[in-house]
Order: sequence, then C-alpha cells, then structure tokens
Amino acid sequence: ARSFHAMAHDSQRGRTVMFGGSAGAAIIFGDTWEWDGGSLSWAQVASTGPSARYGHSMAYDSQRGRTVLFGGSSGGSATWEWDGATWTQVATTGPATGGSLAYDSQRAKVVLSSGPLGTWEWDGSLWTQVATGGPGNRGPMVYDSQRGRIVLVDGGSPPPRPTWEMAWMGNQTQTLRGRIEGTFLLGGTTLPLVSSSVDLNSWIGQQALMQVVDIGTASAPVIRVDSAVAATQIMDMGSLHLGQSNAMTVTAPAGSAAYILLDFTSNSRFLPLAGFGVWLFGGSPYLLAGSITDPQNLFQAPFLTPANAALLGLAVSSQALVGDHGNWFFSNADGATVQP
Repeated sequence: ARSFHAMAHDSQRGRTVMFGGSAGAAIIFGDTWEWDGGSLSWAQVASTGPSARYGHSMAYDSQRGRTVLFGGSSGGSATWEWDGATWTQVATTGPATGGSLAYDSQRAKVVLSSGPLGTWEWDGSLWTQVATGGPGNRGPMVYDSQRGRIVLVDGGSPPPRPTWEMAWMGNQTQTLRGRIEGTFLLGGTTLPLVSSSVDLNSWIGQQALMQVVDIGTASAPVIRVDSAVAATQIMDMGSLHLGQSNAMTVTAPAGSAAYILLDFTSNSRFLPLAGFGVWLFGGSPYLLAGSITDPQNLFQAPFLTPANAALLGLAVSSQALVGDHGNWFFSNADGATVQP
C-alpha cells in the first residue's frame, strides 16, 4: 500500500490521476496511474515523468486540460503538467515550498496555499504570489464553484481541525483612493485605469475616491473605474533629494492612527484586503513610521535620502494605513523619484 501520494480528477477525460507516494521510508514511487470508474480498476499509464516523491499536490486545470503537480519530497520549485499521455516540466522556479492545490474554475487559476509562506497562483505559465500568510498547515483543499470559495481543512492541527476559506476579491467592487494621471494611470503606481462610465479626462491631476473593479489578472491588473467623487490627498511623500531630509505627510482627522509604508521595488499590484481597501505595492513594505495625527489633522515623518549617487533615479512608492477612530483603510498611493 502507498501513502502521501496525490490525486486529481480529469473531468474532460473522466479519469482520476494518481502520482507518486511512498510505502515506508525505503520505497518512494514515481509512477502514474489512472482510474476510469468504468472498468473499476486502476491502470498504470506512465513510469517516467516527475522524479519519485511523496507529499506533493495535484489539481486539474479544466480550461487547459492539464493536471498540475507541484512540490513534494524531491520536487523543489519545479512544476509539471500531465496531458493524459505525457508529463512535461513547465516551470523550474516558483514558490519556495509546496502546499495544498485547488483549481479556481471561475478565474482559471491553480491556487497553492503554502501556509505562512503565502498563497500563490499558477496561470499555465507563471507563478504569482497573491497573498502573504494563510492557514498554518496544509490539508485537503477544494474549490466551491457555487460560492466562489477555496476551502481548506487544516490537516496539521489537532481535532477539531479549523476550516479556512479564501474568496478572491479582485473581480468585486472595491473602494480605491488615488490621483488620476494624464496617461490614465493611478498616481504613484503603474496601474492602468479604464472606464466607460467616468470621463477620466476630466479627472486628470485630481484626487478621487473611486469604486473600481480589477478586470485584469493577478500579475497584470487593469482597474475599471465605475464611479468617482472628489477626495483630499491623504499620503504625500514630498520630494526626494540626495543627502536631504524631507517630511512625508499623512492628512487624516485628528486622533487617527497613521502608518507610512514604503516600497523601493516599483512593484504595483492590486491586492484587496477585506475591511481595509486595496494594498497597491509589494509583499514586504518598509514601515517608515507610525503615530497619531495632531490637532491640525497631520502626521509628519522625516525621511533622509542617503547621499549615494547610485540612488539617483530610484522610484520610491508609498501608501499609508490609516485608522480613523476604528475605521481602517489604505490611503492613496504616492511616488517620488530620487533627484540630485
């Protein structure tokens, strides 16, 4: 008997595919078997492909007709796909560790939950990290197509084991703050804005509070603006000059908590976080400072740009997390380029 193998159901061919597993520490399998439900028997269909392993995960991508395999005892960061006849290695880089896989048929993405190392998605050619953190342990994970939820049972916890759900919010309406640039980009980011209901030309250079929907992908967001009202600028980086100090300013009602977050990698993404709005930058922001806004509705934090010529032209982005007396939200994004 084998254990720690992985299975996925190929709905197009009506086959359940099984790969690998172990029968104790000395025996590790690298074979592929299929069950068709008609003959009530298993058939070995391949003896070559991914290296022998156990503890890996598999999911079936119904749009592309491929069974995706990732991770395992000897898997590293390689990704393999089975087309019903042949295994093909389709990527050699990706998440640092394995986890649980499920296929989100609504968005045509294979989702990997790797516990505290985050949540990743495979689109058939590229892995993209879409969230940091998550369930503490791997376990059985499936997609509920009726409710649009990824459901995971934490297999590493003692009974009663907690159940987690992930709902992708990218295609839902979100509240977004920001300045609309002349090239129809969101100020301080590289995110494109489109609209058929709002005259974006009339908003160029202005701050707006917008209702938006991400109609792009996790790796290439495109922001559709459905409505916009005038808003005040909350996050203001000022200008950055070599060897000089400037004040970065958050404007929010007096007594609000404010945290200034910086990103030095020019990462722009669209990551809705329930109850907070949308985070627009990378997964490891730098916390510059945090405090309470004063009676003038301001919090200012000094920032000294090092006198290092290698920093000339560096684009720095910022966003503030504001708690207005219990109402937490992300501010507009702002950006500045290091000048002489």
